[in-house]
Amino acid sequence: MSNETKSAKSKSALLGAAFLMATSAIGPGFLTQTTQFTATYLASFAFVIVCVIIMDMVAQSNVWSVIGASGLRGQDLANRVLPGLGVFLAILVVIGGLAFNIGNVGGVALGLNAMAGIPEKVGCLLGGALAICIFLSKSGKSIMDRVAQVLGGIILIIAGLCLIVYYMSFGIFYDDDSFILTQFGKHSGTYHYRDIQSQQLYNATGNVVVELYMKDGRSVSLTDAMVGEPEFLDYAFQKWLKQTGKKLEDCSFHDPDNSCWFPPMED
Repeated sequence: MSNETKSAKSKSALLGAAFLMATSAIGPGFLTQTTQFTATYLASFAFVIVCVIIMDMVAQSNVWSVIGASGLRGQDLANRVLPGLGVFLAILVVIGGLAFNIGNVGGVALGLNAMAGIPEKVGCLLGGALAICIFLSKSGKSIMDRVAQVLGGIILIIAGLCLIVYYMSFGIFYDDDSFILTQFGKHSGTYHYRDIQSQQLYNATGNVVVELYMKDGRSVSLTDAMVGEPEFLDYAFQKWLKQTGKKLEDCSFHDPDNSCWFPPMED
């Protein structure tokens, strides 16, 4: 085998591994948990993330520098440091990989169920069988690299498009007198705080939706997934009190902890 062929295969393997790691880092569990804790702890959690990234970079650089300089595999190097340590590390890696891939098979089952209505148990069997077939194949390594590149690229493109659409699709700009709603960068309505008549709560895919109803029949939908939504509603309520002449002690319905800012909509 020529050096060019070896170099091409090595690049393909590295590219496949890079896409595999990138798509693993934006899985639904990772994104939902990060979003939830970021919204709860704000800058404090962001600082923790930065610290963990720096620690991870330092640890990874140190480990790979030592492995690269020694020319030994990780478990062999560990055995030289302490006899038996390499075997112990290998066992930990196997256990971690088993747990991780059980989650992956479960993700395949949930995805097949969402797309085609296939029962989760059947989806697990199909996902496991597909993985076994790939690893039993003589060309399984190249298949994995190519599949990771193609599917990883698709996932990253879709995730990028979703982020662009999300951040361009909706926005609220407000001042002391009114607030403006924009959709896809276009101004779609100006609302005065005094015109807020009532609100109603909904549950949409795990997010609490606050629907504000205006006197002219229009409505504005806000979800707790939106950055700055509680702060805006707190501000809007204070301006609503000022513009309508109402007093806080007369607003028994006001309970921000339970997503209640304005009078509930009457049935």
